[in-house]
Amino acid sequence: MINTTKTIKSAFLTLNLGSILILSACGGGGGGGDDSSSSPVLTGTLSDSPVAGLSYKTATQSGTTDAAGTFKYKPGETITFYIGNLVIGTPVSAKTKMTPQDLVPNSKLPTTYSEVEQLFFGKNNAERTAFNSLTNILVLLQSLDSDANPDNGITIPKDVTDLINNAKIDFTEDMLVFSRHPNGLRKVLHQAAASGLITTAAARNYGLVWSHFYKSQGIDADFSVLSKEVYDSNGDGTPEAVTTYTYDANGNRLSQSHDYDADGTPDSIYIFSYDANGNRLSQSHDSDGDGTADDITTYTYDANGNELSRSRDADGDGIADDIITYTYDANGNRLSQSRDVDGDGTADSISNYTYDGSGNKLSVRRDSDGDGMPDEITNYTYDTNGNLVTRSSDTNADGTPDNITTYTYDAGGNQLSESRDSDGNGTPDYITTYTYDTHGNILSKTSDDNGDGAPDYITTYSYDADGNMLSQSIDSDGDGTPDSISHYTYDADGNRLSLSQDSDADGTPDDITTYTYDANGNKLSQSRDSNADGTPDDITTYTYDANGNLISQSRDSDADGTVNSISTYHYVDSTWIGVFNRLPL
Repeated sequence: MINTTKTIKSAFLTLNLGSILILSACGGGGGGGDDSSSSPVLTGTLSDSPVAGLSYKTATQSGTTDAAGTFKYKPGETITFYIGNLVIGTPVSAKTKMTPQDLVPNSKLPTTYSEVEQLFFGKNNAERTAFNSLTNILVLLQSLDSDANPDNGITIPKDVTDLINNAKIDFTEDMLVFSRHPNGLRKVLHQAAASGLITTAAARNYGLVWSHFYKSQGIDADFSVLSKEVYDSNGDGTPEAVTTYTYDANGNRLSQSHDYDADGTPDSIYIFSYDANGNRLSQSHDSDGDGTADDITTYTYDANGNELSRSRDADGDGIADDIITYTYDANGNRLSQSRDVDGDGTADSISNYTYDGSGNKLSVRRDSDGDGMPDEITNYTYDTNGNLVTRSSDTNADGTPDNITTYTYDAGGNQLSESRDSDGNGTPDYITTYTYDTHGNILSKTSDDNGDGAPDYITTYSYDADGNMLSQSIDSDGDGTPDSISHYTYDADGNRLSLSQDSDADGTPDDITTYTYDANGNKLSQSRDSNADGTPDDITTYTYDANGNLISQSRDSDADGTVNSISTYHYVDSTWIGVFNRLPL
């Protein structure tokens, strides 16, 4: 059990799902406003550690949270927190102690890996969106802390307001993109660091963000990560291969050892090291288990967390054989990549990049032989929504594009077409078009492989009311008649129950796979009937521990009732960092 209980400095930080413009001016510094009613003015607090520097507004009160995270309100009032024009939290009823869950509808705070996994990959879109938004808000607030140490409280610098107003920040954006958006948080952090408002432009690691939040709120979690995999290839009870893993106190993987013959001696060992923010510093591989690394890669970073170099010593002799170096502009956009493939100190290839004011990549100039002259130039253009419109490649840098790809989109940003002119003569040689339903699900993909206007390959899809795919039909010659059809069914929770494949589209399935699940949505079995005769030919079963961790996978490859291979899994307690490293992101 990982116990993160600790005394809370204040109360919960107030958070939200999206950004909204504040249309009315608000006062700053303490409480103020109309006090015409007889209702008492109350004091509330918000914290992810106490958060100072957030503006707030109710019907009668407005101001800025202080070092204790306090705000003023009257009973029954709705309160909004914000930085500049960016609202941090859905406006909700104010109360003495406010939590992120108050401001993020449908949000859940998971305490096991299985619960986290459901929030990432489960079928509940509302819960998944809420968790994603809550993560982004925590990342923003902790990353904007003036001293980069939320353990002593979070202070949002006053002068960061203009930077926020000039950026594009959307808390509903995918968390894996949010902190790296070129015109979003990344830009704000780099500009704030350059102005001395914060100490680093590095966005705070997701695992560190959630670890701090749970610790400050006294939330217990029972997270775990894989410590050992045992593979019994013939089901005789004797393992044929064992893989073991170790971790540091933060949950970062330190080693991965493979014992391919299960004799107790590792045959291959990987060793890893990290900096305080979870960036990998080194990776070494001992390919024969003799205790000496045969292949070593090291990494360096600047103060803002941008990777500066990656050096590989491929034979473990202590001398780098392949070195890649990077440079960046003031907004964290990569400006160059230089590669020295023989470690002689001279770059053998160099790529240079340019960007527009929104951080969209405008060009890439590749000097493939390091002679200082570009050998290939690629240019990009975008529409007003930031969607890529054209990609033009001049593969010999003679000034004439040799390959031009154009894209179109609908009002919702869904890609409608991709046209490729592979010889730059102005006529598309390959065209793909897409259609969508009102929910943004793709209904059809049509490929014209020679640009003659006639479709050569058509794929169509259908969905149920929950957005689960019900069918996929492939017309492989574009004659209007499907050549293969797949059908899917689901249970009430959105778990797939069956996949039926009709490989010749004659109306009779040729291959059927069925699935069963436990009450928590964990897959219990997968049975394949490869000739659709009603009898399974291959059955795999799964078991789990109380926290939903997979502990065994048994395969009966000929469905004769005897298990042919078994994999078992063992776990150790871990942290939020370990959870994010474990997720297949």
